Amino acid sequence: MPVETRYFRSDKWADGLHKLLTCKFGVEGSQVKTVPQYNEGCDVSVKVYVSVGNEWQLISGALPVAQVSYSNGDYKVQKSNTWNCPQWDVSNSHVKVEVWVFLAGVWSIVGSARFRTEQFPANTQLDSALWSVSYVGSFSATLVPTPRSQFTFWFDGANDCKIANFSYSTLGGGVVPRRKLVGVGR
Repeated sequence: MPVETRYFRSDKWADGLHKLLTCKFGVEGSQVKTVPQYNEGCDVSVKVYVSVGNEWQLISGALPVAQVSYSNGDYKVQKSNTWNCPQWDVSNSHVKVEVWVFLAGVWSIVGSARFRTEQFPANTQLDSALWSVSYVGSFSATLVPTPRSQFTFWFDGANDCKIANFSYSTLGGGVVPRRKLVGVGR
């Protein structure tokens, strides 16, 4: 049963030394979400999916998980929280993690911050484990010349953006079967 730390990276920075969650959208370094409204701070979290064919099945629940908060003036601050990953069949599938931010009363993805694993082999399961999700983020808000709030998710730098205790093993008894699909292949 491998227990790993998975690092958020763009595919450009895959170095063979780290197990990764890679961003396949040609982005590198950071992703930004800006709204035309002043906010004192923001909440940041993740949603976790498993691929089923060309579609994605949400396994983390409807609300984002491993939530942290950022305040105005935070610059490249590392924050962490945990999530209880359920045991789940990932045979011939990828795991995708999206970074979300709560700004102006709405949850939305941070730019193109969609990261995924390699495809797991047949007869593989995610193990029930307490993931520790670490983010590096910046938040700024201003009223002049016009109201604006911006969250930046930083990755590809030091090994600060990661998921620790990412655990998987050979498929065993009691694995949660794949459920109703949510969303389409993003």
